[in-house]
Amino acid sequence: MTDLLRAALPSNQYSNKRISYAQLYTLHMPDLRKLNAISPAATNILLVLIEIMNRRNAIVISVEGIERISGYSKSTVIRALSLLEGSNFIQRIRADSATVIVINNAVAWKDKPAYRARMAEFDARVIAFDFEQFGEIESKKKLKKIGKLRD
Repeated sequence: MTDLLRAALPSNQYSNKRISYAQLYTLHMPDLRKLNAISPAATNILLVLIEIMNRRNAIVISVEGIERISGYSKSTVIRALSLLEGSNFIQRIRADSATVIVINNAVAWKDKPAYRARMAEFDARVIAFDFEQFGEIESKKKLKKIGKLRD
């Protein structure tokens, strides 16, 4: 696991048995094997997304974030995401400049099967790296109180 991937996960990800697993349907194992034969990079990226997705199978992460976690180039990540979306392994939902990636819950999930039917696609773990910010995260002022507003 890369240091960036470890940093993206909650500190209790592997100590809390309730969230330290992802389940796969055996029905789709042939599809995963075929995906791996076509594009090992897409398979690796899918596995990274499954690892860091939340219980609602969703994550907000930039292409650059996936690049840094996976070690693949931007063009490889973009091709892999297109292949994953075209093969219905993932769905991408755009909200302004952010993209929510939803992993198909017929392939993998992290919560009880009965809960998956009530999934809210907009609820996601948001991964925001310091390199994506407008300045260093550490240099940001702490928000302590609301400033005065004009009347």
